[in-house]
Amino acid sequence: CIYHGNGGIEAKARFLDVAKKFGLEKVTDQVSPYYMTLRYEEVAKDILVTDFLTDVQCDYLIQKSEGHGNWGQMDGDKFPAQEIRLKSLGLWHEYERLWAEKLGKISETKWTPMAHLGLRDAFTMKYSMDTQKELGFHTDASLVTGSVKLNEDFEGAELIFPHQNFSNINVPRGKCILFPSQVTHGHKVPELKSGTKYSLTMWTSRYSGDVN
Repeated sequence: CIYHGNGGIEAKARFLDVAKKFGLEKVTDQVSPYYMTLRYEEVAKDILVTDFLTDVQCDYLIQKSEGHGNWGQMDGDKFPAQEIRLKSLGLWHEYERLWAEKLGKISETKWTPMAHLGLRDAFTMKYSMDTQKELGFHTDASLVTGSVKLNEDFEGAELIFPHQNFSNINVPRGKCILFPSQVTHGHKVPELKSGTKYSLTMWTSRYSGDVN
């Protein structure tokens, strides 16, 4: 049973009354659900970084993915990886909205006159010492790709863009990297040295109806 205090004043008062009866009187600061600012920094040629997820949300995505399990690769993928679709996690519509309201608008501003046509695919990825440790040099089937580091307690396996001489090794977790990914921004992940790496990858549609 879950009881929450969303609603009007009466609902919130009732919520606090119930919480007190269970000895839960501590009030904590609410965490903003997402960083909806359209500000970004260009850290290399056509590679943008913007605030996106909080630490709590990064942890949630990791826990949600591990709880779901069934990490695996897509059939016919030339560069297979250990992945779980956000559709399988029940988060597709939430992140589709985030692209429309934030990341898509940033992309349209930076790369005018492109138009954001929608989210094509989105998935969490896992690199571990006993499964997949690296990913070869490749481009994406995506107009603009978003990549988010979900944790930092690992060594190696950074995201590298050889043509732009850039690595995400110093990009904090939760920040989203945006880049035009079909031709100019090939990227790779070198071998993991220790720990387990989790990340979120989001692809956008290249034409109307292009949804994986």
